[in-house]
Amino acid sequence: MTTLFDDFTRTETRSAGNAEPHFTYLNTTARPMFAATRRRLERWFAEVPDTERNDLRRRFRSTDDIHHLAAFWELYLHEVMHRMGYGVACHPDVPGSSEHPDFLVSAPEGSFYLEATMAAGYEDRAGWHRRAEEVHDLLNRMNTPDFSVWSHVEHIGPQSPPVRRLRSELERWLSGLDADELLRVQDSVGLDALPTYRWQHQGWLATFTAHPRRPDLRGRPDFRPVGAHMIGGAGLRRDDVEIRNAVVQKARKYGDLDHPLVVALLGTSHFLDDLDVMEALFGSEEYLLERLRGDQHQRRHPRTVDGALLGPSGSRRQKVSAVVVAMLLMPWNMDKVEPTAWINPFAARPLLASLPFEVVMADATTCVLTRAEPRRGPSELLSDVDGARSSGG
Repeated sequence: MTTLFDDFTRTETRSAGNAEPHFTYLNTTARPMFAATRRRLERWFAEVPDTERNDLRRRFRSTDDIHHLAAFWELYLHEVMHRMGYGVACHPDVPGSSEHPDFLVSAPEGSFYLEATMAAGYEDRAGWHRRAEEVHDLLNRMNTPDFSVWSHVEHIGPQSPPVRRLRSELERWLSGLDADELLRVQDSVGLDALPTYRWQHQGWLATFTAHPRRPDLRGRPDFRPVGAHMIGGAGLRRDDVEIRNAVVQKARKYGDLDHPLVVALLGTSHFLDDLDVMEALFGSEEYLLERLRGDQHQRRHPRTVDGALLGPSGSRRQKVSAVVVAMLLMPWNMDKVEPTAWINPFAARPLLASLPFEVVMADATTCVLTRAEPRRGPSELLSDVDGARSSGG
Protein backbone atom coordinates (compact mmCIF):
# COMPACT_ATOMS: atom_id res chain seq x y z
CA MET A 1 0.00 0.00 0.00
CA THR A 2 1.18 3.53 -0.78
CA THR A 3 2.31 5.39 2.33
CA LEU A 4 3.16 8.99 3.15
CA PHE A 5 6.48 8.21 4.82
CA ASP A 6 9.42 6.00 3.94
CA ASP A 7 9.89 2.66 5.68
CA PHE A 8 13.39 2.46 7.20
CA THR A 9 15.11 2.35 10.57
CA ARG A 10 15.46 5.87 11.96
CA THR A 11 18.29 6.85 14.29
CA GLU A 12 18.35 10.69 14.14
CA THR A 13 17.30 12.38 17.39
CA ARG A 14 18.59 15.90 16.69
CA SER A 15 16.39 18.98 16.57
CA ALA A 16 15.18 20.27 13.21
CA GLY A 17 17.28 22.85 11.42
CA ASN A 18 15.74 26.27 10.90
CA ALA A 19 15.99 25.94 7.11
CA GLU A 20 15.18 22.21 7.04
CA PRO A 21 11.94 21.38 5.18
CA HIS A 22 9.16 20.16 7.47
CA PHE A 23 8.64 16.89 5.60
CA THR A 24 12.35 16.04 5.51
CA TYR A 25 12.59 16.26 9.28
CA LEU A 26 9.26 14.54 9.94
CA ASN A 27 10.27 11.69 7.64
CA THR A 28 13.72 11.10 9.14
CA THR A 29 13.60 11.86 12.87
CA ALA A 30 13.49 8.99 15.35
CA ARG A 31 12.11 11.12 18.21
CA PRO A 32 9.06 9.36 19.72
CA MET A 33 6.57 12.23 19.40
CA PHE A 34 7.21 12.43 15.65
CA ALA A 35 6.97 8.66 15.28
CA ALA A 36 3.49 8.90 16.82
CA THR A 37 2.65 11.73 14.41
CA ARG A 38 3.69 9.58 11.44
CA ARG A 39 1.51 6.69 12.57
CA ARG A 40 -1.47 8.98 13.02
CA LEU A 41 -1.08 10.58 9.61
CA GLU A 42 -0.65 7.21 7.90
CA ARG A 43 -3.98 6.07 9.33
CA TRP A 44 -5.63 9.23 8.06
CA PHE A 45 -4.06 8.76 4.66
CA ALA A 46 -5.51 5.24 4.47
CA GLU A 47 -9.01 6.80 4.62
CA VAL A 48 -8.38 8.95 1.53
CA PRO A 49 -9.93 7.51 -1.66
CA ASP A 50 -7.49 5.67 -3.92
CA THR A 51 -8.04 8.16 -6.74
CA GLU A 52 -6.79 11.03 -4.57
CA ARG A 53 -3.81 9.47 -2.84
CA ASN A 54 -1.05 9.93 -5.41
CA ASP A 55 -1.58 13.68 -5.78
CA LEU A 56 -1.96 14.23 -2.03
CA ARG A 57 1.13 12.13 -1.29
CA ARG A 58 3.22 13.99 -3.86
CA ARG A 59 2.35 17.38 -2.37
CA PHE A 60 2.68 16.17 1.24
CA ARG A 61 6.20 14.90 0.56
CA SER A 62 7.29 18.17 -1.02
CA THR A 63 10.36 19.93 0.38
CA ASP A 64 8.50 23.19 -0.25
CA ASP A 65 6.82 23.81 3.11
CA ILE A 66 3.92 25.64 1.48
CA HIS A 67 2.94 22.62 -0.62
CA HIS A 68 3.58 20.24 2.28
CA LEU A 69 1.41 22.17 4.75
CA ALA A 70 -1.35 22.67 2.20
CA ALA A 71 -1.54 18.90 1.70
CA PHE A 72 -1.45 18.30 5.46
CA TRP A 73 -4.31 20.80 5.94
CA GLU A 74 -6.46 18.97 3.38
CA LEU A 75 -5.68 15.64 5.08
CA TYR A 76 -6.58 17.13 8.48
CA LEU A 77 -9.92 18.51 7.26
CA HIS A 78 -10.79 15.24 5.50
CA GLU A 79 -10.16 13.28 8.70
CA VAL A 80 -12.04 15.72 10.96
CA MET A 81 -15.14 15.56 8.77
CA HIS A 82 -14.80 11.80 8.54
CA ARG A 83 -14.64 11.54 12.36
CA MET A 84 -17.78 13.69 12.58
CA GLY A 85 -19.56 10.88 10.74
CA TYR A 86 -20.09 13.04 7.67
CA GLY A 87 -19.79 11.84 4.11
CA VAL A 88 -16.79 13.37 2.34
CA ALA A 89 -16.53 13.44 -1.45
CA CYS A 90 -13.25 14.70 -2.90
CA HIS A 91 -13.24 17.21 -5.77
CA PRO A 92 -16.94 16.95 -6.58
CA ASP A 93 -18.57 18.36 -9.70
CA VAL A 94 -20.31 21.70 -9.26
CA PRO A 95 -23.38 22.43 -11.42
CA GLY A 96 -22.58 25.06 -14.02
CA SER A 97 -18.84 25.22 -13.21
CA SER A 98 -15.67 23.54 -14.40
CA GLU A 99 -14.09 24.09 -10.99
CA HIS A 100 -13.95 21.39 -8.33
CA PRO A 101 -13.89 22.28 -4.60
CA ASP A 102 -11.71 20.17 -2.36
CA PHE A 103 -14.65 18.47 -0.65
CA LEU A 104 -18.41 18.10 -0.63
CA VAL A 105 -19.32 17.31 2.96
CA SER A 106 -22.66 15.60 3.57
CA ALA A 107 -24.09 16.14 7.06
CA PRO A 108 -27.58 15.28 8.42
CA GLU A 109 -28.44 19.00 8.68
CA GLY A 110 -27.29 19.72 5.12
CA SER A 111 -24.33 19.49 2.75
CA PHE A 112 -21.64 22.10 2.15
CA TYR A 113 -18.58 22.62 -0.01
CA LEU A 114 -15.26 22.85 1.82
CA GLU A 115 -12.27 24.61 0.25
CA ALA A 116 -8.84 24.42 1.89
CA THR A 117 -6.20 27.07 1.31
CA MET A 118 -3.14 28.72 2.84
CA ALA A 119 -3.07 32.26 4.19
CA ALA A 120 -1.34 34.67 6.61
CA GLY A 121 1.84 35.53 4.80
CA TYR A 122 3.79 32.31 4.68
CA GLU A 123 7.42 33.22 4.01
CA ASP A 124 9.20 32.48 0.76
CA ARG A 125 11.30 29.54 1.90
CA ALA A 126 13.05 29.31 -1.45
CA GLY A 127 14.35 32.89 -1.29
CA TRP A 128 15.17 35.55 1.27
CA HIS A 129 13.71 33.75 4.29
CA ARG A 130 15.61 30.55 3.59
CA ARG A 131 18.88 32.49 3.41
CA ALA A 132 18.22 33.92 6.86
CA GLU A 133 17.35 30.52 8.32
CA GLU A 134 20.52 29.03 6.83
CA VAL A 135 22.51 31.71 8.67
CA HIS A 136 20.83 30.72 11.95
CA ASP A 137 21.59 27.05 11.31
CA LEU A 138 25.30 27.85 10.87
CA LEU A 139 25.37 30.13 13.91
CA ASN A 140 24.05 27.23 15.98
CA ARG A 141 27.50 25.68 15.58
CA MET A 142 29.05 28.40 17.77
CA ASN A 143 30.81 27.52 21.00
CA THR A 144 28.97 29.72 23.53
CA PRO A 145 28.58 27.63 26.72
CA ASP A 146 27.64 30.58 28.97
CA PHE A 147 25.30 32.46 26.64
CA SER A 148 22.45 32.10 24.22
CA VAL A 149 22.11 34.67 21.46
CA TRP A 150 18.84 36.25 20.42
CA SER A 151 18.93 37.32 16.80
CA HIS A 152 16.92 39.96 14.94
CA VAL A 153 17.67 40.01 11.21
CA GLU A 154 16.30 43.36 10.06
CA HIS A 155 17.45 43.30 6.42
CA ILE A 156 18.49 40.37 4.24
CA GLY A 157 21.11 40.81 1.55
CA PRO A 158 20.92 39.42 -2.00
CA GLN A 159 23.66 36.85 -1.34
CA SER A 160 24.56 34.52 1.51
CA PRO A 161 26.87 36.29 3.98
CA PRO A 162 30.25 35.07 5.33
CA VAL A 163 28.74 33.20 8.28
CA ARG A 164 32.03 31.65 9.44
CA ARG A 165 33.48 35.13 9.92
CA LEU A 166 30.31 36.32 11.69
CA ARG A 167 30.44 33.28 13.95
CA SER A 168 34.02 34.09 14.95
CA GLU A 169 33.10 37.72 15.62
CA LEU A 170 30.23 36.71 17.89
CA GLU A 171 32.32 34.16 19.77
CA ARG A 172 35.02 36.78 20.43
CA TRP A 173 32.39 39.29 21.57
CA LEU A 174 30.72 36.80 23.92
CA SER A 175 34.06 35.64 25.36
CA GLY A 176 34.63 39.16 26.66
CA LEU A 177 31.33 39.26 28.59
CA ASP A 178 30.76 38.17 32.18
CA ALA A 179 27.71 35.89 32.37
CA ASP A 180 27.32 36.21 36.15
CA GLU A 181 27.43 40.00 36.03
CA LEU A 182 24.90 40.09 33.17
CA LEU A 183 22.57 37.80 35.12
CA ARG A 184 22.56 40.37 37.90
CA VAL A 185 21.88 43.14 35.37
CA GLN A 186 19.09 41.12 33.79
CA ASP A 187 17.44 40.40 37.13
CA SER A 188 17.72 43.95 38.44
CA VAL A 189 17.20 46.10 35.34
CA GLY A 190 15.59 43.83 32.73
CA LEU A 191 16.25 42.34 29.31
CA ASP A 192 16.58 45.74 27.65
CA ALA A 193 19.86 46.30 29.54
CA LEU A 194 21.59 43.28 27.97
CA PRO A 195 24.43 44.03 25.53
CA THR A 196 23.90 43.86 21.78
CA TYR A 197 26.15 43.34 18.76
CA ARG A 198 25.24 45.19 15.56
CA TRP A 199 26.36 43.57 12.30
CA GLN A 200 26.20 44.79 8.69
CA HIS A 201 27.41 43.20 5.45
CA GLN A 202 26.40 43.92 1.84
CA GLY A 203 22.72 44.51 2.46
CA TRP A 204 22.48 42.41 5.62
CA LEU A 205 21.62 44.10 8.91
CA ALA A 206 21.21 42.17 12.16
CA THR A 207 21.30 42.73 15.90
CA PHE A 208 22.39 40.01 18.31
CA THR A 209 21.62 40.17 22.05
CA ALA A 210 23.67 38.22 24.60
CA HIS A 211 21.46 36.35 27.09
CA PRO A 212 23.39 34.84 30.01
CA ARG A 213 22.52 31.29 31.00
CA ARG A 214 21.91 30.26 34.57
CA PRO A 215 24.88 28.36 36.04
CA ASP A 216 23.03 25.02 35.94
CA LEU A 217 22.31 25.45 32.21
CA ARG A 218 25.79 26.39 31.06
CA GLY A 219 27.66 24.05 28.76
CA ARG A 220 24.64 21.84 28.04
CA PRO A 221 24.80 20.46 24.48
CA ASP A 222 21.00 20.27 24.19
CA PHE A 223 20.69 24.09 24.29
CA ARG A 224 21.25 25.78 20.95
CA PRO A 225 23.44 28.91 20.81
CA VAL A 226 20.66 30.82 18.98
CA GLY A 227 17.98 30.91 21.64
CA ALA A 228 15.42 32.92 19.68
CA HIS A 229 15.35 34.66 16.35
CA MET A 230 13.15 37.06 14.46
CA ILE A 231 13.26 37.91 10.78
CA GLY A 232 11.90 41.31 9.85
CA GLY A 233 12.16 43.78 7.02
CA ALA A 234 11.76 43.01 3.34
CA GLY A 235 9.13 40.49 2.41
CA LEU A 236 6.85 40.81 5.41
CA ARG A 237 3.14 40.74 4.67
CA ARG A 238 0.04 41.83 6.50
CA ASP A 239 -1.90 38.89 7.88
CA ASP A 240 -5.31 40.51 7.36
CA VAL A 241 -4.51 41.20 3.70
CA GLU A 242 -3.41 37.60 3.15
CA ILE A 243 -6.63 36.25 4.67
CA ARG A 244 -8.77 38.69 2.70
CA ASN A 245 -7.07 37.77 -0.56
CA ALA A 246 -7.45 34.05 0.08
CA VAL A 247 -11.19 34.34 0.77
CA VAL A 248 -11.72 36.54 -2.29
CA GLN A 249 -9.78 34.17 -4.50
CA LYS A 250 -11.80 31.14 -3.43
CA ALA A 251 -15.14 32.97 -3.75
CA ARG A 252 -14.31 34.11 -7.29
CA LYS A 253 -13.88 30.54 -8.50
CA TYR A 254 -17.61 29.84 -8.49
CA GLY A 255 -20.89 31.29 -9.67
CA ASP A 256 -24.08 30.47 -7.84
CA LEU A 257 -23.62 27.39 -5.67
CA ASP A 258 -26.22 24.82 -4.71
CA HIS A 259 -24.70 24.41 -1.23
CA PRO A 260 -23.01 26.69 1.34
CA LEU A 261 -19.30 27.30 0.78
CA VAL A 262 -16.87 27.06 3.70
CA VAL A 263 -13.37 28.41 3.09
CA ALA A 264 -10.79 26.86 5.43
CA LEU A 265 -7.57 28.84 5.90
CA LEU A 266 -4.36 27.54 7.42
CA GLY A 267 -2.43 30.51 8.83
CA THR A 268 1.31 30.16 9.35
CA SER A 269 2.13 33.62 10.70
CA HIS A 270 3.27 33.83 14.32
CA PHE A 271 1.49 37.17 14.63
CA LEU A 272 -1.95 36.15 13.32
CA ASP A 273 -4.79 36.82 15.76
CA ASP A 274 -8.56 37.40 15.89
CA LEU A 275 -8.16 41.08 15.06
CA ASP A 276 -6.50 40.16 11.76
CA VAL A 277 -9.36 37.81 10.91
CA MET A 278 -11.98 40.41 11.89
CA GLU A 279 -10.33 43.05 9.71
CA ALA A 280 -9.88 40.65 6.81
CA LEU A 281 -13.55 39.68 6.77
CA PHE A 282 -15.35 42.87 7.82
CA GLY A 283 -12.90 45.73 7.22
CA SER A 284 -9.83 47.45 8.65
CA GLU A 285 -10.13 49.41 11.86
CA GLU A 286 -9.06 53.06 11.77
CA TYR A 287 -8.06 55.43 14.54
CA LEU A 288 -9.57 58.90 14.33
CA LEU A 289 -9.14 61.78 16.74
CA GLU A 290 -11.87 64.38 16.22
CA ARG A 291 -11.62 67.89 17.63
CA LEU A 292 -14.88 68.92 19.28
CA ARG A 293 -14.36 72.34 20.85
CA GLY A 294 -11.44 74.00 22.54
CA ASP A 295 -9.06 71.31 23.72
CA GLN A 296 -11.72 68.60 23.78
CA HIS A 297 -11.28 65.62 21.47
CA GLN A 298 -13.16 62.43 20.73
CA ARG A 299 -11.56 59.18 19.72
CA ARG A 300 -13.36 56.93 17.26
CA HIS A 301 -12.49 53.56 15.78
CA PRO A 302 -14.56 53.31 12.60
CA ARG A 303 -14.20 50.30 10.31
CA THR A 304 -13.11 50.82 6.72
CA VAL A 305 -15.46 48.87 4.44
CA ASP A 306 -12.70 46.88 2.70
CA GLY A 307 -13.39 43.41 4.08
CA ALA A 308 -13.82 40.24 2.08
CA LEU A 309 -17.44 39.93 3.28
CA LEU A 310 -18.34 43.60 3.79
CA GLY A 311 -17.56 46.31 1.23
CA PRO A 312 -18.53 49.90 0.35
CA SER A 313 -21.96 48.82 -0.91
CA GLY A 314 -22.69 46.46 1.96
CA SER A 315 -22.36 42.71 2.17
CA ARG A 316 -20.55 40.88 -0.61
CA ARG A 317 -19.40 37.36 -1.49
CA GLN A 318 -22.52 35.99 0.11
CA LYS A 319 -21.75 32.54 -1.30
CA VAL A 320 -19.15 32.20 1.48
CA SER A 321 -21.11 30.90 4.47
CA ALA A 322 -18.21 30.53 6.90
CA VAL A 323 -14.44 30.96 7.10
CA VAL A 324 -12.49 28.44 9.18
CA VAL A 325 -9.12 29.71 10.41
CA ALA A 326 -6.39 27.57 11.97
CA MET A 327 -3.45 29.49 13.40
CA LEU A 328 -0.09 27.70 13.24
CA LEU A 329 -1.62 24.23 13.09
CA MET A 330 1.18 21.78 12.29
CA PRO A 331 1.38 17.97 12.10
CA TRP A 332 3.10 17.83 15.51
CA ASN A 333 0.80 20.16 17.50
CA MET A 334 -2.65 18.99 16.43
CA ASP A 335 -3.69 18.28 20.02
CA LYS A 336 -2.89 21.84 21.13
CA VAL A 337 -4.16 24.03 18.27
CA GLU A 338 -7.79 24.06 17.19
CA PRO A 339 -9.39 25.96 14.29
CA THR A 340 -12.13 28.57 14.67
CA ALA A 341 -15.15 28.94 12.39
CA TRP A 342 -16.21 32.52 11.59
CA ILE A 343 -19.83 32.60 10.44
CA ASN A 344 -20.82 35.01 7.68
CA PRO A 345 -23.96 36.82 8.91
CA PHE A 346 -24.75 37.86 5.33
CA ALA A 347 -24.52 34.40 3.70
CA ALA A 348 -27.03 33.64 0.95
CA ARG A 349 -27.03 30.02 2.11
CA PRO A 350 -26.53 29.86 5.89
CA LEU A 351 -24.46 26.95 7.10
CA LEU A 352 -26.77 24.48 8.82
CA ALA A 353 -24.34 21.65 9.49
CA SER A 354 -22.47 21.56 12.80
CA LEU A 355 -18.73 22.12 12.69
CA PRO A 356 -16.37 20.64 15.31
CA PHE A 357 -14.75 24.01 15.88
CA GLU A 358 -15.30 27.01 18.11
CA VAL A 359 -17.87 29.15 16.29
CA VAL A 360 -17.51 32.94 16.18
CA MET A 361 -20.41 35.21 15.30
CA ALA A 362 -19.18 38.75 14.63
CA ASP A 363 -21.28 41.89 14.71
CA ALA A 364 -19.75 43.81 11.81
CA THR A 365 -21.00 47.14 13.20
CA THR A 366 -20.01 46.92 16.85
CA CYS A 367 -17.15 44.41 16.38
CA VAL A 368 -18.56 42.39 19.29
CA LEU A 369 -17.68 38.70 19.01
CA THR A 370 -19.97 35.95 20.28
CA ARG A 371 -18.36 32.56 20.72
CA ALA A 372 -19.78 29.07 21.09
CA GLU A 373 -17.77 25.98 21.93
CA PRO A 374 -18.40 22.79 19.96
CA ARG A 375 -19.86 19.74 21.64
CA ARG A 376 -16.76 17.83 20.59
CA GLY A 377 -13.69 19.65 19.34
CA PRO A 378 -11.14 18.27 16.87
CA SER A 379 -8.68 17.29 19.61
CA GLU A 380 -11.30 14.98 21.10
CA LEU A 381 -12.46 13.73 17.71
CA LEU A 382 -8.93 12.96 16.59
CA SER A 383 -7.71 11.51 19.88
CA ASP A 384 -5.66 8.37 19.46
CA VAL A 385 -4.75 5.51 21.77
CA ASP A 386 -1.78 4.29 19.77
CA GLY A 387 0.79 6.63 21.31
CA ALA A 388 2.15 3.90 23.55
CA ARG A 389 1.21 1.00 21.28
CA SER A 390 4.50 0.88 19.43
CA SER A 391 7.75 2.76 19.20
CA GLY A 392 9.96 3.76 16.27
CA GLY A 393 8.24 3.94 12.90
